[in-house]
Amino acid sequence: MVPGITSRFGKRNGYIGAAVLAILSFVLIFFVPNGSLPIGIVAWLLFGLGTGGTNALMFSMQADTVDFREWKTGVRAEGGSYSVLSFIRETGQGVGGWLGAGVIGAFGYVVQADVQDPTAQQGIRLAAGLIPAGLAVAATLVMFWYDLDSGTHRRVIRELNARRSEGAVSSTYGVAAGRVRVAEVGDARDLLLRPPDKGVLPVVTIFEREGAGASTIGPAVARTWA
Repeated sequence: MVPGITSRFGKRNGYIGAAVLAILSFVLIFFVPNGSLPIGIVAWLLFGLGTGGTNALMFSMQADTVDFREWKTGVRAEGGSYSVLSFIRETGQGVGGWLGAGVIGAFGYVVQADVQDPTAQQGIRLAAGLIPAGLAVAATLVMFWYDLDSGTHRRVIRELNARRSEGAVSSTYGVAAGRVRVAEVGDARDLLLRPPDKGVLPVVTIFEREGAGASTIGPAVARTWA
């Protein structure tokens, strides 16, 4: 479901929508009446949809931020970026486990008891419902400051590909990068792939993020230019 949602509404809005589902599930878990299995199942279904969506989109948005940083600074640092994400996730999981256990312990939870008293049950509801709901609200609010939309990211990718092509041509021919660019020749091509006195060789894109069918297009292009 995630690709369809994000292609129509964008990754940030998709994340916010999935987070709202998660928040609703946590609130519902908190208010589920004792013994109401159907309501509990609905709550955990919403929980699965919400957290599944946010987890999938988190990694996708992280990849976009790596591209954006390279576009802004010229430095691509997947390793550092994903290391930070991994550390934050693992820290959150550790603290979350400790916090949940601490809350139910503070409310008098008795290990292996057949029945927990009402105070302990309230602690379980807080640990499984209201506290996660508050944390999910905080995560949702942060997303309102994430403004890397799909249109901006497409432009970033195009410019990064152009920079890489320019750098490859510059290093191959041993010329300054500024000399690689020329005025457009009528079909939006502005990149020299051989010395100016031998004309302009067109740039043919075989496969990018926004393209497909390379297994068909590649051989056809090779035959044409052979």
